[in-house]
Amino acid sequence: AAAAAVVEDPSLLLLVTQLSVERYNPDTGDRRQQLLIDDVLLCSSFRANTDLGPVVAVGTHRGCAYVLAADDLSFRKTIRLADEVGADVPDQPLGKQTLELSTSRPVEEAPMVTCVAIADKDTLLVGDSHGVVRLYQLTSGEALETFRAADVLAADGQAPPPGPARGGRSVVGAVSCVLDLGDGEGERRCVAVGLEVGLICAFDVHTKRAVFGARTAAGLCGLAFHRKEGCLVAWYRASNDVWVVDTRQDNVHVLDFSEEMRALRETGTHANTACFSSRTGELFVGTNAGRILVRELRRATPGGALTAQLRRKGAPMSGHEDDTPLTSIWYEPLHDCLVTGDATGTLRMVYNATGRLAAAATGGG
Repeated sequence: AAAAAVVEDPSLLLLVTQLSVERYNPDTGDRRQQLLIDDVLLCSSFRANTDLGPVVAVGTHRGCAYVLAADDLSFRKTIRLADEVGADVPDQPLGKQTLELSTSRPVEEAPMVTCVAIADKDTLLVGDSHGVVRLYQLTSGEALETFRAADVLAADGQAPPPGPARGGRSVVGAVSCVLDLGDGEGERRCVAVGLEVGLICAFDVHTKRAVFGARTAAGLCGLAFHRKEGCLVAWYRASNDVWVVDTRQDNVHVLDFSEEMRALRETGTHANTACFSSRTGELFVGTNAGRILVRELRRATPGGALTAQLRRKGAPMSGHEDDTPLTSIWYEPLHDCLVTGDATGTLRMVYNATGRLAAAATGGG
């Protein structure tokens, strides 16, 4: 199944599956390169403009985060949570197609890397299954800060589940953001963290203290920051609800997509994946029936309440006429394209405005 898909340049199409990272020609759909990794990939993040150039970061079940050059999949950095330090990894030759895992201590000691996010040109956020997010310098691999969301969960009266297995305290979203908490101190630089149990909290980067927390629904699987409106957007596994945390007004809005799902006239349809564009304010919700719903989040008036205007139902659909569940969506604003992955490992790139199919490929083969 496709775990994530990214596109930034018309000549570059990347696919991250559970076992590999692959490069495709978007014009022909032909695979140019495949990097097999001796581990299970749980998460990924892509950014074109970093101090290392275009890179893709992936997190693994055995507690490692790898940063790869997007143009040739060579290794730029590795982070091992067992060591809690970043370390340089020599570039692998293009003929080297498999990465053999190597750690200095037994991998059972390391939590899983359940979230990676390239926050800016030289910052990488790594979240784990113990409810901890670490901030690393991308170029050096040095660990700079640690934010323990699991401690906020415990202080809230919710004991974290024991053991390293995926559970309520796993980090499923981490974003660098600037929040106005309405406390008279103005905007502050924060790292927002989402735990699978439904806790969303924000840490002040300068003081390292938690400055905001909100309890939402269980099954949280993604978190994004709406830059223009200064709010956090969260979506959930097998749910038709999207939660919007408005820190300016200290309240939470729940957006229910059930009516739109019923309009599709398909029994048992629910949201399966989602992504959010902080530039356009658009929320893309992919369903288990292979459809996409598009909503635009904005304030009706400056400083007013947030609204969610429905832009399209069940579209774009071109190139995806079957009912295969969507497992991932990625929006690339430069070319206004959506890249979707489904349960068969098929990757499709479509134009957001028209829904026209731009490219397709089947990964993992």
